[in-house]
Amino acid sequence: MRCSPRLRPLLLLLLIFGSYFILTNNQITFSSALVNDLTIIEDDFSSAGRTLQLFDLTTEVYDAGTIGNSLVTVDEVNGWLMFTGQNKENAGSVRKDEPLAILKGYQEPDGYSHYLKLPYNYTISVDFSLPPGSKGHFYVLPRYGSVANKYEVVVDTDFNNLVFNVVVSGEWRELKVSPLGFDIEEGKWYRMQVTVLWVTDSLTGGKVNRIVATVTDISDPAITHSDEILDSSILPIAHNGLAILGFHPSEDFTVLADNLRVDAQMEKLGEEPDEALSPSDLDLKEVWALSDDRLFIALKVANQIARDPSETKYWSVELDADKESLASTSWFRDYSIVISLSPDGVSQAHLFDGLGNWISQVQIVSGGESTDIWVVSVPLGQLPLMSESFLLYSYTELGATVVDRFPETA
Repeated sequence: MRCSPRLRPLLLLLLIFGSYFILTNNQITFSSALVNDLTIIEDDFSSAGRTLQLFDLTTEVYDAGTIGNSLVTVDEVNGWLMFTGQNKENAGSVRKDEPLAILKGYQEPDGYSHYLKLPYNYTISVDFSLPPGSKGHFYVLPRYGSVANKYEVVVDTDFNNLVFNVVVSGEWRELKVSPLGFDIEEGKWYRMQVTVLWVTDSLTGGKVNRIVATVTDISDPAITHSDEILDSSILPIAHNGLAILGFHPSEDFTVLADNLRVDAQMEKLGEEPDEALSPSDLDLKEVWALSDDRLFIALKVANQIARDPSETKYWSVELDADKESLASTSWFRDYSIVISLSPDGVSQAHLFDGLGNWISQVQIVSGGESTDIWVVSVPLGQLPLMSESFLLYSYTELGATVVDRFPETA
């Protein structure tokens, strides 16, 4: 543990059982925590560069038959993601064109080891459409590990059904077929919302996945259908990625996707009043957190994040795991998470111990340039000193110059 009197905050936040305490001049007061949905990932597919920072579009793009037919591409002109394949020629084969778009750590390279780890509980919303004359089904794949381990939530456009499947170690099993009650029409846009929860089954007392799916006609929101399943085949601690897919097993297909958003319920630890700080993307406004088998931290700033032409920008979070700072006029840290944005646009996040020794690189969930947020996650196994409550302090720097501290009175 390291004492950091130079960075002693005016306020400290103590996260505990869905509530927090505020320490001001060594006096502790209680406040109920603010738990709300926070958008942690967002992409409107208007920029291929942005999409390629968030999605792996190569590792599991399966290409059967004529090579090069299976594609997932960003159409920047129209602002959508396009899945294409030609499975009419593969109709009698086990191998199919299957172009998966898989969320990965922000700016990480493609590959299985870089797939994104999501919170146990989240909601994905994404729009989809079939161009006129096209075939194809639309899939949201929660608790994703690979094609061999995943849930499938499918809009079957041939039979107008909402379908729930699960694949475990390559073994596929249908869980539920639910008629939509309306037809999926070519040329129209629909919204698919899937909420994934890790809950206690009231009948068995065990933990299960509750997956709730809703399909809505965007042009007429009254046309909608919802259904859900409970299933424990895949544990979130084992597989907790997320992918989307446009696909048809026996026809040539084109499926479009747009306006993807992932929300998670996080605890808002605090919010600062407006300040006239420059650069404004180093002006911290809000800090959010949640934990399951990982600790997720979100930092919202006053303006869109942008690289500086000559200096690296830093957003740092320090954690006092045993709350030793409560009995001191100095700040003691056990861990620090440092997010950096270099002048050439490279973003990284690293975990250090209280003495400043490097522990590991950690996953940036999303955020970065052209957004007003950073979201990072750290496996709790890398934070052995952490308990159910801790103190948190954050600050930003331009080069070696401190720009903002959080929490701090205006």
